[in-house]
Amino acid sequence: MNKNDRVECYLISKKVNPNSDKKLPYVAFFYCEPDTGNYQRFFINDKSRIWDRRHKKYSILFSFISPIGYVIESREKPGAYSKKSYYIVRKSEKNHHLRMISEQWARILSKKLSRKLSKQNRHSRPIPPYVRLEVFHRDQGKCVNCGDTTEIQYDHIIPFSRGGSNSTQNIQVLCKRCNLMKSNNLTVSRRNRFAFSNRKNLKNKKFAS
Repeated sequence: MNKNDRVECYLISKKVNPNSDKKLPYVAFFYCEPDTGNYQRFFINDKSRIWDRRHKKYSILFSFISPIGYVIESREKPGAYSKKSYYIVRKSEKNHHLRMISEQWARILSKKLSRKLSKQNRHSRPIPPYVRLEVFHRDQGKCVNCGDTTEIQYDHIIPFSRGGSNSTQNIQVLCKRCNLMKSNNLTVSRRNRFAFSNRKNLKNKKFAS
């Protein structure tokens, strides 16, 4: 997955009364587990409030980075039984890379996506697709070591060969270079880390000049 496979998306909820005890709006990745057929929701935690002084209410702005082709579920109004909306992430600046779809179509696309990711995992480490999705969102789609967003890979913190599990706690996002430097160790060595950082800084200075 390279940088061009991901886009930055935004969704804004309807206005919320600060004194209301209703369930708040939410935005989540909508995913179907291929083994069980159950649907999972991974909630977006990056959100901020936009205050409306005139009406004394606020809206919630959700911002997140998503791979293209993923399905999003949103409850834009307060209330547990409020209508949900569904979107497919696509590469188009119109509507912040989101296209509204029906719930039925969202479930179909979610199943297709899970099958596709399952096929990809058969040729590499067997990390479940829903774990990859949660880790991608948690690490904001960038290398936890150097912050690079190109050629990202999913790495076992405790190596698979040493008994490391496929849980979200043991998976992290690394770029291809950092993953190669880490190899079968628990961390990227300090020497390699500083060497890569220096090369990156020199490259940035070169472009700046």
